[in-house]
Amino acid sequence: MYKVLTLILCSLSILSCQKKGPSYVKGTIYERGTNQPIEGASIILDKDKYVLAYGYKESNKDDTSYSDSNGEYKIKFTRSPTARYYIHCEAPGYFTYYDEINQDYKIKHGKTAINFTLIPKAYVKIKFIKTNTNFSYVSGSFNEKVTFSSPYYLSPGTNTTYNTIPSIIYTVYGNQVNTVSWLVSQIGQSSQATSKIEGAFFVAKGDTAIFTIQF
Repeated sequence: MYKVLTLILCSLSILSCQKKGPSYVKGTIYERGTNQPIEGASIILDKDKYVLAYGYKESNKDDTSYSDSNGEYKIKFTRSPTARYYIHCEAPGYFTYYDEINQDYKIKHGKTAINFTLIPKAYVKIKFIKTNTNFSYVSGSFNEKVTFSSPYYLSPGTNTTYNTIPSIIYTVYGNQVNTVSWLVSQIGQSSQATSKIEGAFFVAKGDTAIFTIQF
């Protein structure tokens, strides 16, 4: 009985700190690299509700708004004292804000202003130029996030030279410089790799770049 009473008192204490009533969140959505406003971005308001003896449950979508031609949005909502509210943003052709920073914004009670800067998507293909007949292959990554490898690594069985652009298209950051790093590994020599090699390239939003790796 004492434990139950303690649990109830603790729960009431938590809920008493929550605020309720009319609230809103507003702001502007910008494009990184140009600072231009983004029209038609989705701004999603989520909430997770407190349930006695279970704590905060999984969040559910509470409302969605879309940015106007000036990139501006506003969501009005009635805050429940038993819920916490969060907001995140996404738009076609852009990386979602949550994916890039791995967190949502927590919304306070009352008037809250939150702006978002979204990273536009762009694309890249790799041109591999193999200049020797060693059993070697390339493996690397873009921006330390998106991994890739050369055709030899995907389809072993040949040690001939080649000059090719595989059909694989990788999604990278638009309107900015992307970093590339890769290793050249030698098969048959305990799979030892050479030192890491680095490069960079710029690609505009929505465009597809060709990045060349020679080994």
